[in-house]
Amino acid sequence: TGVLIVFNCAAPFVKEMLAVKGSWLELYVYILAKESGLFSEVYQSVMIGWDLKRRPKFNVENEIDVVLMKQGTPIFMSCKMTGPKPDDLNEIYALADSFGGYGAIPALVTSYNVRKRNITLWNRAKEMGVLLIDYEDLNRKGLMRIFRELQ
Repeated sequence: TGVLIVFNCAAPFVKEMLAVKGSWLELYVYILAKESGLFSEVYQSVMIGWDLKRRPKFNVENEIDVVLMKQGTPIFMSCKMTGPKPDDLNEIYALADSFGGYGAIPALVTSYNVRKRNITLWNRAKEMGVLLIDYEDLNRKGLMRIFRELQ
C-alpha cells in the first residue's frame, strides 16, 4: 500500500517553487550564497537583453538563474535539474563572456551526477573553464566550500 502525504503551502509562491522542477535548485543555490556572506551581491533570475533597442518581435533575452559578485568578479550560474547538455555549457559560457567581462566565471549547477554519468561533459566543462557543480557537491558543505574557493 502507498503512503499519502498531505501538506499546506504557506503561500502560493511556495507551491509554485515546488511544482516547477528547476526552480528549487535555483532557490537553493541563491539562499546558500546569501547565507555564506561571501558575496557583495546575490541575484536570482536575472534577465539580460541582447538588443540595445527593444523590438518586440525580435528582442532576444536570456535569464541567468543566479548571479553573484565576489571581490569584483561576477559569477554567472545556470541551474539544471536534468542531465546538462553541451549547449548548456556553451550558453552560460557565452553569457558570462559577453556580459561579465574579463575574469567573469561561468558556472553550471546540476542535480545530475555528471562525474559518474557523463565524464565527456565533465571534461568539456573543464576545458572551457566552466565551473561544473554536480550531484557530488550539491549539499551545504560542498557548495560553501566552492563558494569560498571562487576567485
